[in-house]
Amino acid sequence: MKSTPVTLACFLAALFAAGCQIAGFTESERPNGKPVVTLASIAEAKTGTTKDLSPALPFTLPNYPTALLQEGVEGFVDVRIAILPDGSVGTATVLKSTEEDFSKPVVAAVKTWQFPQLCREKSDADRDVELMCRISFSIQEYWRDSIGGDPGRAPAHGDVTPAPPHSQTVTPR
Repeated sequence: MKSTPVTLACFLAALFAAGCQIAGFTESERPNGKPVVTLASIAEAKTGTTKDLSPALPFTLPNYPTALLQEGVEGFVDVRIAILPDGSVGTATVLKSTEEDFSKPVVAAVKTWQFPQLCREKSDADRDVELMCRISFSIQEYWRDSIGGDPGRAPAHGDVTPAPPHSQTVTPR
């Protein structure tokens, strides 16, 4: 009978230790979403035409700035890009940015893009081709229970949320 109180004490000590570990898991350590960088829109600057203006695949999207990701900051950058006769990007100018820290990675990424469909002959090289782009930075929130569904909602058969076009999930380094 003396072993019962010892066993009970060990059991309670184990529960207490487990409870302390759970309580010690802070809000900042919990994953609260995944960063997504998206080419939200692209159009010719003069006409607003959007047909066949996406950069050649695969193309690089900017990295989500770590500091802004950790702070949960979302936003966008509007950039004007000038396309050279060979289809490469000549200049990239930020027109508007919700956060200054988004601008530098956007310009660096956009300058690597290629637009082979906009290549021009030398005789047509003086024709300006300028595009307006919006790059969006967002954090997709997710809450999953132990079986992978959303709490409070029964999973529907074939329930899939497609990724937006021209997006990538960015893994912070």
